[in-house]
Amino acid sequence: MRLTEGSVTSCEDARVVVYMCPIEVAQAEAKTTVVMNNEEDLMNFSKGEEKEMENFVKGLKDKNVKCVFVNGTVSDLALH
Repeated sequence: MRLTEGSVTSCEDARVVVYMCPIEVAQAEAKTTVVMNNEEDLMNFSKGEEKEMENFVKGLKDKNVKCVFVNGTVSDLALH
């Protein structure tokens, strides 16, 4: 049995959601090469993934979910 990923170890009267999959940004199945020409390209590269994950987590919050069980990994982006 693993310990929790966060600092909360118990909660009462919580709305719970269970995912039978990892929580991470969907990745393309094909290998790709990304060319960045300047620092702005680098900064903008992950903004789409960040926004997608932010919307997912905001959706959980909007539904008053206080506890999430995951059968798999939770990406660092989702934890952040």
